[in-house]
Amino acid sequence: MNEAASSSGRRRAPGWVVWLLIVVATAVAMSATLNSWIDRQVLETDEWVEVSDRLLDDEEIRAALATFLVAELFREIDVAGAFEDLLPEAVGGLAGPLAATVEGNAVGVADRLLPSPAVSAAWSELNQRVHRTLVAILRDDTPDAVSTADGALVFDAGVLITRLGERLGLPERVLERIPDDAGTFVVFESDELDAMQQVVAVVDVMSVYLFVVVVALYALAVWLASDRRVALRDVGLALTVGGVLLLLTRGITVRLATEQLAEADDVRGAARSIAAITTNLLNELAWAGVAVGLVVALYAIAIGPSRPAVVTRRVLLPVAARPVATWALAVVTLLVFVSFLPGFSFTHWLPVVVFAVLFVAAVEGLRRHVMADAAEGQSEESPSEGGDDVESAGSPAADSPTVVGSTGSA
Repeated sequence: MNEAASSSGRRRAPGWVVWLLIVVATAVAMSATLNSWIDRQVLETDEWVEVSDRLLDDEEIRAALATFLVAELFREIDVAGAFEDLLPEAVGGLAGPLAATVEGNAVGVADRLLPSPAVSAAWSELNQRVHRTLVAILRDDTPDAVSTADGALVFDAGVLITRLGERLGLPERVLERIPDDAGTFVVFESDELDAMQQVVAVVDVMSVYLFVVVVALYALAVWLASDRRVALRDVGLALTVGGVLLLLTRGITVRLATEQLAEADDVRGAARSIAAITTNLLNELAWAGVAVGLVVALYAIAIGPSRPAVVTRRVLLPVAARPVATWALAVVTLLVFVSFLPGFSFTHWLPVVVFAVLFVAAVEGLRRHVMADAAEGQSEESPSEGGDDVESAGSPAADSPTVVGSTGSA
């Protein structure tokens, strides 16, 4: 009733306009989620290192990496020739069988070596160093000593190949033959730098402002709607649908990436694991969208006229009547929700501030609905209670509750 009265004097938009705003906002929200995934997964070193550690922990990926390291080791150095040089001439013929034996056991040795604390630490340090250099270059924040002109950013896994050779028991004279560029591959060439820096600059800006655009579009849709509560419920449902669509997109992407990256069956499992792990943050962000959407939809229902909503608000009355208790419970609820909310981050302050403002407005709105229900219930009950008192007492003194109740309801 109050909402209808307050909205009667404002201009209402047609229903299709409201729905168009909600659909556009949801599409932008999905784009913002993808942008946030790129920003955090590709450009945050801690996130990158965490993912790289998870890649090494995966058995199928570790097996593929072990095979790669062994292939690199025996491709870069002639192990049989090295053994032949080291062995006495009388037993030089054993160099070939000895090298074959070492190579045959090398994959198993490498697979056991990779999860060891020393190699895990070296792997983390390697990824951290390379990623920090990469991000500094992409954001054009490199020191004067770092140059990318006529060069390339290289990922150097040579230390892992050397550790593998040591674990296999290869003599020092053999390990010295491993070239400096063993186990290296180019991340990007210097002539690709300008384009990549422009992409990163766009990602950095969009990661902050896309969230604000989404909130603004949703708020405009609710403001223009003839029934704001119903529009708010539709916003929640749209967020939920957007999260589900992202989950489906992620599943399709993992499947397509697996098929594109691995034509051979022996590495298909590793490719699938790589795609799944590197998109896990996107999966968390999508589930966060589903969770937030459901909360918004349930909030819109909770402030509505349905019987369950009314009963819920009556249950909340003892808390809502005490502002300190209300906000204490709200803060605890928020902390619990955020702790279980996948993908939530305090990296950028502007989205966090907007989220906090919306949360405060929602809590205060619910509290006012609860108090309004209580006031309306008292105004409806007071006249009947006064009439009963008059009939039972039949004295002027019994009329005083009726007068007070009528004044309070007015």
